[in-house]
Amino acid sequence: MENTSINMKEIIQSLNLPKQVLDKTEELMKTLFGPATKELGELFADKMRYRRLKNQINIFNKTVQLLEQNNLKPKELKIKTLVLLLEECSLEEDELLQEKWANLLANIATSPENGLKPRLVKTLSSLNPLEAQILDFSFEETYKNRIEEYERRKNWGRIFDSITLEEIKIEP
Repeated sequence: MENTSINMKEIIQSLNLPKQVLDKTEELMKTLFGPATKELGELFADKMRYRRLKNQINIFNKTVQLLEQNNLKPKELKIKTLVLLLEECSLEEDELLQEKWANLLANIATSPENGLKPRLVKTLSSLNPLEAQILDFSFEETYKNRIEEYERRKNWGRIFDSITLEEIKIEP
């Protein structure tokens, strides 16, 4: 019963109501529903577990597709990274961010170990869809500008390579 009251407290506290109202509401629910309070808490917990599992499955399916498309073999992850990744990605329901999670998981599972992985998980978990789109746009613009700059410099080299010494007339 103690575990159930914790679940009910979490549910009620998530409503962001004043503590006095929360306490009275919890008391009323226990009185009205009695043992059914436990069932309500468990029902809510089951629904949350189902949604989180569904999110994880979607992300894992996307990850499998990425790995297969790129002929990559995943390797076992360190538990610190794995647990953090499983917890955080399971909370994501947005399609765009689920794709980001799949990319991160594929990248982490196929890259050499380094200390960045937990930080990357935390960073991604802190983004909302708009922030992810802004980062994508910034990356694409930066990448496009760098390619254009590279092409410009490459062409300048060709221009100078095609000029002969006779064509350059420098007068003293």
